[in-house]
Amino acid sequence: MDGIDWAGSAMIAARSRLDIATANLANASTDGFQKVVARGSLTSAGVRIERHVTRSHGMVTRTGREDDLAIVGNGYFRVRDGAGSVSTTRSGAFVRERDGTMHDARGRTVLGLHGPLRVPRGANIDERGRVMI
Repeated sequence: MDGIDWAGSAMIAARSRLDIATANLANASTDGFQKVVARGSLTSAGVRIERHVTRSHGMVTRTGREDDLAIVGNGYFRVRDGAGSVSTTRSGAFVRERDGTMHDARGRTVLGLHGPLRVPRGANIDERGRVMI
């Protein structure tokens, strides 16, 4: 590898670091956001940047909405869309329907251990995720 190749790899690495920093800044206030950290290394092929998603949570803020939840530490909310596809999210901005089911902003149903999560009016969800009536 000659000097031009090394310089080229360094420029690509610098651009990758800038892209990561830009994405982190743009998404810092997004619910459930997990920061990406750039780690650089020198290899025989030049400078290399690896992306690592942090497992730490962002700042937990009170929204004033009684149905919003937050995850501190590892974990995800399981949600199911209208087609039956199950996925995970860390965003805890939910809406409670009349029947007690919880939905996210995209209309996906929040799942509990045994199907859709139902939280009746007057019930609370404790810090361990249990519905307390």
